[in-house]
Amino acid sequence: MAELSVSSKKNQIFLNIFIILIICSFSLPVTYAASISTYSYVDTIGPVIEESDIYSSSCTPGIHAGSGSYKESTKTNGGHVQETKTLGFTSEYIPVSQNNIESSKILTYDSNSTGGTMMATESLSLASATNLSSGIDSSCNFGLDENEQGNATTMIRAESSLTGVTSIAYSSHGAVRFQGDESDRLEYSTHVEPKSGEEYAQGTVQTGFTYQNGDTGSVTKGKDSIMVSGLIAFVDRVISGGHGGVTSTDSSSVSGVTIIDTSYLQESSEASDTGNQSVGWKTYQADVMATGGEFNQTRQLELSGGIETDWIFTYDTNETQGGTITAKEVVAAGGTTQGSDLTSGSCVFADLDEDGDATGYAEAIGSMDMMGVSHISAQTSSRVPDTVGSAQVTYETSMIYPVQYDPSINQTVSDINSDGSYEDLNNNGRLDLHDIILLFTGYESIKSSANNTMYDYNMNGRFDLADLVYLFEKT
Repeated sequence: MAELSVSSKKNQIFLNIFIILIICSFSLPVTYAASISTYSYVDTIGPVIEESDIYSSSCTPGIHAGSGSYKESTKTNGGHVQETKTLGFTSEYIPVSQNNIESSKILTYDSNSTGGTMMATESLSLASATNLSSGIDSSCNFGLDENEQGNATTMIRAESSLTGVTSIAYSSHGAVRFQGDESDRLEYSTHVEPKSGEEYAQGTVQTGFTYQNGDTGSVTKGKDSIMVSGLIAFVDRVISGGHGGVTSTDSSSVSGVTIIDTSYLQESSEASDTGNQSVGWKTYQADVMATGGEFNQTRQLELSGGIETDWIFTYDTNETQGGTITAKEVVAAGGTTQGSDLTSGSCVFADLDEDGDATGYAEAIGSMDMMGVSHISAQTSSRVPDTVGSAQVTYETSMIYPVQYDPSINQTVSDINSDGSYEDLNNNGRLDLHDIILLFTGYESIKSSANNTMYDYNMNGRFDLADLVYLFEKT
């Protein structure tokens, strides 16, 4: 009887499992949603390790896919940390007015003369793919499918980092909405300033974004990063973007400065029509490096079909810090067109005229370049229109040099006799009276520059009036 009872129990267990499997099979598909909301406050002295990491995605086969992530880390090896942080997260499909991920952080740090430093990183990302085709077998893929010409993809990553920090007040706010459609958005802002009662924040701050968007026949890419190190008055950065493009606004003020500022935006487009095909490309690139002195800038970059930039900056070296700035900015556009009267497979650099014929090479470039400058105020503005085959560029620049400063001093100087000093200031291959004039008119700027020993002709370890007299006697 006992054996029969055990057998009956086993049969009942198997029957229950079978019923559960049948119920689950009729319950598919199963949707899973999670919602998290956290608040934390930290006030501590001593080593700290604090980290958060969230990743989630949503997918509706044949329609759209999206994902978002938030990641942050704060580490110290001593000193005093105060942090207030809120983090909200939901993985389910949400109304347009809400965000899947939202974060806010306020953080202050002081080494308290312990020799400690802080390192902190924070990043948000958005990836989405919208299937514009009508195929019912299409799946959600993050990326362009060569066989699916109706997919649109967007990938945006915004981030900031603090390294070698001894004193700082930092705040940030981030939001990501991912549904795989045109309502996808990423918003990120950071602000750095001195702690209360202090004149400067001290440490290295880096913040920026990467962006890529792909649609039928068009790919856009963008990357922007700024690193400031020294005595920081403030650093502000606001980044926003989605399917329509990305916009970035940043401003900063730093003294005793080390600046590495790199921006790169690119768009390539392709459009085909009956009898002709056109391809267009647009690029923007800016690089800034500075050491010593004081640097202030504000700049807006916008990549949305066309490219728009506005940039204002000032740089001033001084007797105690020295230093120079090197800056380069280039905006360019070009187009290729294959006309209806051209043989199949051919492609020429041209725009079509009113009759549909290829009319010539289409390219336009605007640029600004400076090297070894110790005092300057500059303002630049560039516009590239939202036209597939267009090569129109509007580029304006306004630079103000100090009084008695000759811009030609920016030309690459050369050492014509290989003695370690640079006599040829106008770079014409010889020493002449014009070099003396350039040395005289740029005397104050050269003297306060970090590379003034390049002009130490009498080898006394410094650049002074005696070097000007020495070079004059050599002409």
